[in-house]
Amino acid sequence: MWHGRVQGLGGLSTVLDVKVAATLGHWYRVQIANFAAEGYTRETMIRAIQRKVSILLLLGATASSAVAAGPIESRPIEFANGASSATISASLKGEQTIDYKLRARAGQRMSVKLKSSNAANYFNVLPPGSQDVAIFVGSSDGNEWSGSLETDGEYTVRVYLMRSAARRNETASYTLTVGIAGFGG
Repeated sequence: MWHGRVQGLGGLSTVLDVKVAATLGHWYRVQIANFAAEGYTRETMIRAIQRKVSILLLLGATASSAVAAGPIESRPIEFANGASSATISASLKGEQTIDYKLRARAGQRMSVKLKSSNAANYFNVLPPGSQDVAIFVGSSDGNEWSGSLETDGEYTVRVYLMRSAARRNETASYTLTVGIAGFGG
C-alpha cells in the first residue's frame, strides 16, 4: 500500500512524495521529468510512477528483511525528575533486539541518537500501536533522528543489529540518548 502527494506540477519536473507501508512507513521522494513538456500522456506518467513505486516496495521489503529476527526485549525509558532526555548505555549481541518504550504526546518533538561500537547497530522509531511499521528506520537514514510526534501514546525505540551482523553473533556496545521537548496538546 502507498500514499502519495505531488508537488511542482507544470515546472521542470514533478516531485512525487511516496509513503510506502511495506518500507516501514518511510517517505521517499521520486522526481519525474515533466511529462507534459515531453509529450507524454497521463497514462504514461501513471505507469512510470507505478514502476518507481514498485521499486520502492522491493527496496522496502529488502530493508525490512535485513533486520535481525530474534526475540524482542522491552525496557522502559525513564527520565530523571525535571529532565527532558535520558541516556542509556547498554549492549546487545547477535539476534537480540531491545525495544525502549516511552510515553509522549502529539505535538511534542522526539530526538534519538545512537552511538555504537558496531557499524551494523541501528534503531527504528515506532509510533503507538505499531508492531513493525516505523516512522524512522535507522538502517536507511542513519543513527540520529528528530521529529514531531503526531499522536499521544507509547512510542518505541527499537535497537538492533542488521541481520548479517546478527548471524555472525556480533556484539554492539552503545549509548542511546532519547529526548522529548514541548508540552504537546
